[in-house]
Amino acid sequence: MTTLVLSPPLIDTKAPAQSPESRLAALEGYINDAVRHCGARDRGGFDTDDLVQVATLEVWKELKDYPDAPIGYIWQVAYRAAIQEITKGKS
Repeated sequence: MTTLVLSPPLIDTKAPAQSPESRLAALEGYINDAVRHCGARDRGGFDTDDLVQVATLEVWKELKDYPDAPIGYIWQVAYRAAIQEITKGKS
């Protein structure tokens, strides 16, 4: 009997938690993708690199409290941080 595995788990629950810094480095592509996803919106004069810095800082803060946060949640944190920075800059 063969067992079919559709996809590997995103986080190995048996492995020790990574440090926020090492996990942040591993998630850099997801953070950049979340900020690029804001590209269709008016950036209010913000450079993409500035928004990536803001999003990275928010993700780092989140990883300090929840080092094993799912990737989808991390993407949302980065996206919301970039959108909030754009919105804040317009007021």
